[in-house]
Amino acid sequence: MTGACFVKPVSTGGERVLAVTSVADQLLVLVNRDFELQVAVYRVQEERYQLLRHISLRGLTPELVTDMTSCPRHRRLYLSDSNNQLVHVYDLEGTEVGRWPVRGVPRSLSVTLAANLLVTCWGLTNSLAELSSDGGRCVREIVLPPEVEYPRHGVQLSDAQFVVCVAFHGLYQVWVVGSDGKPTHRFGGKLHGCDVKRCPYQLAVDSDARSIFVADTETRRVDVLTLQCVHRLSDKPSTPCRIHFDRRTQRLFLAERDSDLKAIQL
Repeated sequence: MTGACFVKPVSTGGERVLAVTSVADQLLVLVNRDFELQVAVYRVQEERYQLLRHISLRGLTPELVTDMTSCPRHRRLYLSDSNNQLVHVYDLEGTEVGRWPVRGVPRSLSVTLAANLLVTCWGLTNSLAELSSDGGRCVREIVLPPEVEYPRHGVQLSDAQFVVCVAFHGLYQVWVVGSDGKPTHRFGGKLHGCDVKRCPYQLAVDSDARSIFVADTETRRVDVLTLQCVHRLSDKPSTPCRIHFDRRTQRLFLAERDSDLKAIQL
C-alpha cells in the first residue's frame, strides 16, 4: 500500500452520501437529494467523473434505508430496509424488481463471491445471511459469536472466511470468522475507559481479498488489515463513514460526512 495516493475527488454537490458502490465503469452514489433517496450515477474515466443522471427510488426515504450495494453480474442494486426487515431490489434504471424478507434487522449489505447477497443482521442472534440472487432464498446463515453485539458490516473473504466489524458498548473490533461463525482472527478490543475512541464503521476488501480496509469514524482514518498486520492508509483528517473498493480502477472511494467523495488510487 506504499504507493497509495489521493486522486481527484468526486463532487457530490454538497449532498450527503449514504452509500457508494460500482457496476462496470459507473460509480453509484446513494444521496439524500431534495428529501428523496436518489442514486447519482457517474461515469469513471481515468481522472474524470462525469455525472450521467440521478435515479429516483420512489417509496424509500433516508430513514428507512441503512445501506446499498450492487451486483455487477446481475446488474442490480440492493437496499436494506431495517424498519420493514426487507431488502429492496432495483434494476439499474430504478425499477423495483423485488422485495426480499430478512429474518432479523438488516443493517448492511455486500455481495458474495458467488454473486449472492450477504446481509449483516441484528436479532436474537446476530448473523450473516446469504440470500440467493435468484429470488432471495436464504442459502445459509452464519451465526456470529455472542460477543459480536450489533455487527455493523460483513464481507466475504473466501469460501471459508468472512470479516465483520463491531463497535458497541465499548467493544471496538474487527473479526474474521469461519463459515461456522467461529472466530479465527480478531483486531482491537475493549477500551476500559481509554480516551482514544474507535468506531469501525464499514469494510471493503481488495481484488484478491488479502487486504481489508476499515473506515473508522472516530479515529478519522482508514486502517488496512491483513491476517498478519495492521497499518494506516492515510493520516489526512477525515470522517470516513462509507467505503468502497472498485476492482476495475483499483480505487478506494471514501464517503465523508458533509464532504465530497474522496478517491485513493491503490
